[in-house]
Amino acid sequence: GLDFRYMGRQPIDSDNKSSFWPMALDVGLQIKPFVKKVDNFSLVVETRYLNSPTNKDLDYATTNSVFNRSTYILIDDMFYNTFMMYGIYKPMFEHYTPDHTTLAQSILYDNRGYSVQHKAFSIGLAPNVPFANFHFIQPMTNSSLNQDEGFIVNLGARWVTLGASLIYSYRSVKGNEKLQNTDTALERKAHSLSGGIMYKNLILNAELLNIAKEFTPGKENSGSITTIEARYKLWREIYIESIFEFANVSAGFSAESQMNPGDASQATVGFRFFPVAGIDLSVQYRKTTDTPKDKTKDKFDEAEGLIQAHLYF
Repeated sequence: GLDFRYMGRQPIDSDNKSSFWPMALDVGLQIKPFVKKVDNFSLVVETRYLNSPTNKDLDYATTNSVFNRSTYILIDDMFYNTFMMYGIYKPMFEHYTPDHTTLAQSILYDNRGYSVQHKAFSIGLAPNVPFANFHFIQPMTNSSLNQDEGFIVNLGARWVTLGASLIYSYRSVKGNEKLQNTDTALERKAHSLSGGIMYKNLILNAELLNIAKEFTPGKENSGSITTIEARYKLWREIYIESIFEFANVSAGFSAESQMNPGDASQATVGFRFFPVAGIDLSVQYRKTTDTPKDKTKDKFDEAEGLIQAHLYF
């Protein structure tokens, strides 16, 4: 499979220049070595070519930042629709969005949501309406890579005929950060409750996400982010969409550090169009604010126009 995203960004009420760049290219391969005897055994490998807004040429996207996005063994389609997987990947948690610049993704993954990966073992089942999956995260063998250790639990239900879902997720990990020249495990916990429903041409999703992070041993900052998404089909595969997020802590966009006292919000409205299978086009207006409680620190207030061409198969 292949997934390619081309981005355009136009700051509004700002002296910053517009940017157009190939943002990311993902290439994936699924191999079934025992297809004649064990059809549900797969080896999956994915590579990501990552680019930054300052690089406009395609050669940067294919030579500047290349990393293994995931490599894992998957056994699926077992009894009670059970699956198992082991390797390096990003386990399921909370309401999924590919946009790593949202408030929830920025705060949860320390502004690095585009490159999160864990060494993990996962097991899950979905016998009918209810489903559950469990992910056990381990430190990577290479000490220069992700050393998180912990677990993620997802419990939920999907009602296909109603077009509805309800999911609770819990995440608890400890990282082995260097703190004052000492290996210290700092704990990060998160709870997520999300739900969605589709009624005729209207699609609604909402999430309440609570995050608690230790920045020094025994002392944690916590905050909540509320996300509301609405999409309405205007005609065929043309949608109008709006996404609103509210956080009761600083998001780290302003002069204030992330998760410190303050509040942040992000509003996105626009159109989305799927002309043919495998092509996703969008144009959006986004307004982001991050207001520290400390009035001596500057507030972040930015408006921008965004366009994206997303190709996939």
